[in-house]
Amino acid sequence: MVTIDYSRRRSLNGLERLMYGAAGRDQRSADRVAAVGSRTRSPLSLLTPAALARAVVVNRRARATPRPVVASGTRET
Repeated sequence: MVTIDYSRRRSLNGLERLMYGAAGRDQRSADRVAAVGSRTRSPLSLLTPAALARAVVVNRRARATPRPVVASGTRET
């Protein structure tokens, strides 16, 4: 995850989608991603078994939880 990669408008790879998805749903994952983004931790810290397992669990829980339906009948985004 190097900053130059994002300036070229490339798609996120699977690991990036996994970690960023978990960061949006879980504070501990968000803190880990923020530390990598601020360069206080190595990007390799996102690849530890504990970090990957937590990201998988967080994302699976989010998929299993239905999103609330708003009054107009459309799902909230």
